[in-house]
Amino acid sequence: MGVTTGCGASEHNGGGGGASTGKHTGMELDHGPHVSFLPSGGAPMLMKSEGTTADQRAASAIAMLSSPSLPQQKCGMDTLCRMMSDTFEPPIDKVTQPATMQRILSYLTGTDADLQLYATWCITNIAAIGSHEQTQSIMLAAPYLIAFLSCPNAALQEQASWALGNIAGDSITFRNTIRANGAILPLVSLLKSKVPSVVHTAAFALSNLAKGPVPKIGDFFSAGIAPLLVSCFSSSDSSVLIEIAWLSTYMVASEETYANQLLEAGFFPVLVNTFVNAALDELIIPCLRILGNYICQQTNGDDFTKALVSDPRMIDTFKRLITSTNTNTVLKECAWVISNVAGGLEEYSDTLIREGFLPPMVEVLATANFDARKEMSYAIANLCREKHVELVVAAGAISPMCELLESSAHDNEVPDVIMFFLDQVMHFHPQGTTLVEEAGGISALETLHFHKNPELHRKASALIDKYFTEEEPENPFEDDEDTSTPYPAWRLTEKS
Repeated sequence: MGVTTGCGASEHNGGGGGASTGKHTGMELDHGPHVSFLPSGGAPMLMKSEGTTADQRAASAIAMLSSPSLPQQKCGMDTLCRMMSDTFEPPIDKVTQPATMQRILSYLTGTDADLQLYATWCITNIAAIGSHEQTQSIMLAAPYLIAFLSCPNAALQEQASWALGNIAGDSITFRNTIRANGAILPLVSLLKSKVPSVVHTAAFALSNLAKGPVPKIGDFFSAGIAPLLVSCFSSSDSSVLIEIAWLSTYMVASEETYANQLLEAGFFPVLVNTFVNAALDELIIPCLRILGNYICQQTNGDDFTKALVSDPRMIDTFKRLITSTNTNTVLKECAWVISNVAGGLEEYSDTLIREGFLPPMVEVLATANFDARKEMSYAIANLCREKHVELVVAAGAISPMCELLESSAHDNEVPDVIMFFLDQVMHFHPQGTTLVEEAGGISALETLHFHKNPELHRKASALIDKYFTEEEPENPFEDDEDTSTPYPAWRLTEKS
């Protein structure tokens, strides 16, 4: 069997019985900035009066920052913070003027805890809604924000984490600057906090610090993150669980050494328990990402997959997700994991067939949105081994596969996968060629004549010649020259 784990491609022998499309990796979802909203209470706010505009209120609040009266300064900052939390008319252009920013940043170095909190709150929202240049104007605050992470004030710890997370989400340059200033260690330490909101925002900041084309997460594990992630998965706070799960996706999507350190710390049981009991899509999705990334591991993926498919709770949860959910994002992520299970050892495909996964998988393939159907096409193609071809065909997979092929002119991956599937069907099923033709397979393949990728055109033509003409066909899965990648081409980055 030609199966890959993680990056790379599977071998294909022109219809060999053990072939599968193999495991494939996917792309990350955005985990963007958060706008911070002030709680009730605090300093008296400059009230909106009849006839005043937002610009006038902002100008009055900024003027109050120069008052010798501390209560007046707090009132001004409270007003600015609340206005910055207003997504309809935040006065960000006024707040980021050099003189105003200098005054706000000066509060960070002062001794008044309220003004420190107000200033940090304002910085949080500048990073959340401002341009790159406006975020640049607050970079001088980074060392002070990092220092606040270790202060005894939980509210200030939380707000500083939030601000740093938003800044890190702006660009690689800002992210690297924050990391170089030593933010990772105190943020990891905040995962020990007894205050759920502090753990939540610390995890958010760490997630954004871990992002990047090639995540460098050694510092996270040196700071002792592994046992803390395991511990945080026992939280009863759903917002904490969601952020911890997203953070964990970054920790397992990088080097396997670190992903395995999590397993050694007891990560698998708490992950399974969280996943099977998750009711919110916001938690289910990152859990699926973690599971899929472990399955894609080069070295221990099969051990992880074996543990997964042998757990009745996991089997039941996956079946429930693909039969009862109407959320296309969950269906997509679930199909991605199933496709990588099916792309592993033959015994895993046997389990999926035996446990009744085929009918709901075909239903998703036929009715979901394009992204979910795309992932499910991988899963069904991976199940279409010689021993399972007749079962896959009997479940009704041919027609939705052909329909998906016809609607995939914009995609480079789906046609490859579906042509693999059709080749398996026509090679191993006694009536495969007839069934594919009746399902519109020839016309679907002919749509690839206009595809922007000429290699897909060549393979489609060769497949038609192989099964629907009497001439000696070329093998659609062998290139004339040995310069192209093996069939099919895979994605090269894991989900994070």
